Amino acid sequence: MLFTKSPSGYKHPLRSTMEDEGARSQKNPQKNASKKLQLRCREVSAVTLVLLLLCFGVCIGVLVRTTTLLQSRIVRLEQQQISAWMFSLEQVEPLLLDRLDQILDEKLAERLPKTRGAREAPYSCLCPPGPPVSRADPLCDPRGVK
Repeated sequence: MLFTKSPSGYKHPLRSTMEDEGARSQKNPQKNASKKLQLRCREVSAVTLVLLLLCFGVCIGVLVRTTTLLQSRIVRLEQQQISAWMFSLEQVEPLLLDRLDQILDEKLAERLPKTRGAREAPYSCLCPPGPPVSRADPLCDPRGVK
């Protein structure tokens, strides 16, 4: 390292650059403010990046945990379903036949024509079906017909 000679004596090269920068910053306050602003922006960006990576890590952890829990639950449900369906043919056949008969009866009931019962009124009556009206009509009321 070379020491530089100044009017007040010899100076260390690093000290002289630091002093020169201090003098420059006092001469140019706008540059000093912009450097501080840049440094502040870098700090904020670094903190934001750290928070982003932290959130990303938490999301990945939650995803992995949820996936393992769901997989274990699916395996458990499949095992329960397999054990529930371990019936012999003699046990399954009556259950299936009963259910099949029930379904067939429902389908046939839907498709068969519906039969109507004849009402108890003489053929000369032109009244609509249903209970008789409040006034007594001897032609339509089966009790009034003699």
